[in-house]
Amino acid sequence: MRVELETIKAKVEELELENAALKEKLLQYEGPASGHEESQANSSAAPVAERGESDLAVAPDPA
Repeated sequence: MRVELETIKAKVEELELENAALKEKLLQYEGPASGHEESQANSSAAPVAERGESDLAVAPDPA
């Protein structure tokens, strides 16, 4: 059980780093977000994480 907890903690840390990198990449394309857009992004982040990793592989159409 303890090993499983450590594995999960490591995965969470890895995903947080990946999330930060993706946010930086997004800023390169969209520029700084207004406060409203940023709060929407923050509020929608939790449900995506709860649905599982398969949802994370889908990228929006850049066009």
